[in-house]
Parts: sequence; structure tokens; C-alpha cells
Amino acid sequence: MDRFLYYLATLFGVGKLPRAPGTWGSLAALIIAVPLLHYITWPIFIGLTAVLFMLDDAVAGIMAAGILYLVGTYL
Repeated sequence: MDRFLYYLATLFGVGKLPRAPGTWGSLAALIIAVPLLHYITWPIFIGLTAVLFMLDDAVAGIMAAGILYLVGTYL
């Protein structure tokens, strides 16, 4: 379970890229979001974004609190 949370927090490793991890994370999110908008309406997209934001915030909080002791074995 901790490995899954690690990969979820780093967007399956995108957040661990050496240069500009936030930029790569934004690009990955855009690649997912733009095609998704063709299949769902704006209210559903905004609701889904809010739910995913809360989920990611919880996962990031767990990771930052050091509850999951990851020492590089999952890289």
C-alpha cells in the first residue's frame, strides 16, 4: 500500500524527474485533462478535480508526515 501511495504522490514518478518536476507534473496533468474534457461536462470535470485535489492533498500529507518510511527502495 505504501508503494502505491508513493507513486500516487509523485504521479507515478513524474514528480521525481531531476529537472523541473512541477513543470513535468503539470504537463502530465494536461495530457490527462484535455482528452478527458471531450468526454465529460465542465461541472463533472470541476467536481472530479476537487475530489482528486483532496485525495492528493491527503496522500501528500501522509508522505510529508513521514508515516510512510520510504528510503529509496521504491525508486
